[in-house]
Amino acid sequence: LFIRVMKDRTEHYQQKQLVKRSGTLALDFGLRVMFTDHLGGLHGRSWMKDIQEYDKKIQSRARALQEQGLVRLREDKLYVRLVDKFRNMVKNSVNRVMNRLILKNPERIIVEKLDFRSPDLSRRMNRLVQNCGRRVIEEKLKEFELIGIKVVRVNPAYTSQTCSECGFVSRKNRKGERFACLQCGKKLHADVNGARNILLKGFRYLTIEPCSVVLKGYSAFASLFRRGNEREPMALPEDLSYYRPVGLPAG
Repeated sequence: LFIRVMKDRTEHYQQKQLVKRSGTLALDFGLRVMFTDHLGGLHGRSWMKDIQEYDKKIQSRARALQEQGLVRLREDKLYVRLVDKFRNMVKNSVNRVMNRLILKNPERIIVEKLDFRSPDLSRRMNRLVQNCGRRVIEEKLKEFELIGIKVVRVNPAYTSQTCSECGFVSRKNRKGERFACLQCGKKLHADVNGARNILLKGFRYLTIEPCSVVLKGYSAFASLFRRGNEREPMALPEDLSYYRPVGLPAG
């Protein structure tokens, strides 16, 4: 007999909605680093190591069962236990990191559409991470929306290849975790560069009327608004302070 007790969280969410929120937080998702924000924060730097450890254990058990002629892995208690532990690890890690992300009380969060595949993992583990990780993160984002945080999802296309300083696009700009623009020479962590491009895409989604505002005090975006830039005109609100990213200096 299994009984599940459901706790009413309505009052909890209503209290969270009363928190004063401001600013925007843009996040780049990855497996080496779970989330990287546009300010340079790296959140969840050890979880790839944990995933790889479980990958080794699960793959080893699966090979042993296949060598014994046991193809139906779900019937093996040890294999099922390893998979359950892995799913719990993913859930706990995601919740811990994402709870820390909202300590600054952002009014909105801009995220890319999630992709959990990694060449460093087995096909089986990529499938497990894809199914489990996506569900856990989406559930957490829905929880954020319940407490009054607007969640904006953008297409991540070319965010890893585009320089957030000058807008130059090339797959050669990125080498592993390092981003070095071949045109302007800007160097920074590749995931931070990606998060800043996600922020810019989010601004385009949030606004309609184009303008030529320079984000003073934040050099990573300044060159996007230089006269003669070949990129499409940025769409930003007239009241820039309303959309000011979390941590962006006033100016």
